[in-house]
Amino acid sequence: MPPSSELVFRRTIKHIVGNPLSYPKTPNELAKVKITKITFIPACHIGYSLHEDFSTRVGVIHSIHIDKGQILISGIDGKLIDKHLLKLVVPSSLSEEWLPPKDDVSPYNFKIGYLEAKKIGIKYIQELHTRTVSYYGANRVRYTKTCVPRVSNIFIKSLIQVYLPILTVNCEIVSRRHQLTMCGNKHEIEVLESNAGVCEICGKRLSRKRLLCNSCGKVVCAPSFLGHSYFCEICGKTICKECTYWTRKYLLFKKKVCENCADKLEAKGKKVKKYI
Repeated sequence: MPPSSELVFRRTIKHIVGNPLSYPKTPNELAKVKITKITFIPACHIGYSLHEDFSTRVGVIHSIHIDKGQILISGIDGKLIDKHLLKLVVPSSLSEEWLPPKDDVSPYNFKIGYLEAKKIGIKYIQELHTRTVSYYGANRVRYTKTCVPRVSNIFIKSLIQVYLPILTVNCEIVSRRHQLTMCGNKHEIEVLESNAGVCEICGKRLSRKRLLCNSCGKVVCAPSFLGHSYFCEICGKTICKECTYWTRKYLLFKKKVCENCADKLEAKGKKVKKYI
């Protein structure tokens, strides 16, 4: 089942904006989020167990004991799907009888059957649990051995064909536009791709401290010595450097203001310039 519009909205805002300094409006008040497309990608969810001990003359050198292993493979080309999406395939999020509410939902057909999926899955399970270990022999010489699980020790407990909803989401914050690709269920969402997460002025990865410009919608580094963002010194509005104006303050200092306040100052005959 795909996530609700409300959940998509919350996850989108959290991913793009986080918990920023924002005044006078909150991110929720400034943002418009729309799901533009949902594509259902076929996948095979494989549950397995694997128990094997690897021994040499000196004894057991490596052990694998897994009861609830899981992997996801594509139902189109058999490629291994990102393990982070495994948590989205849970019984509470699955439905056998669900019809898409809109025409902007497009599904793909399975091209891999159960037998082929099982064969491919076993190969991936072998690869995922193959380890090269080192050990000392009885002669105190160090050896290495590549431990590859045997097919006979891999037990496929379940193989379910599922559709993963891949969402294309557009987010507009004032004049800024973002596009995200997500995969989710009724309870949680994983962001697969987006153009967010960096300061829209310096390009550096954003930390927890950030500011949302209430004039243009840029998400930038919080006010600091770098000078990427400010608070309007008249109304308190959060503004980025590119939306900042200034007027003279105490002869030597600059008073940083937003565009609206700058217009009011100019109307009163004060000199105001764009902040650079």
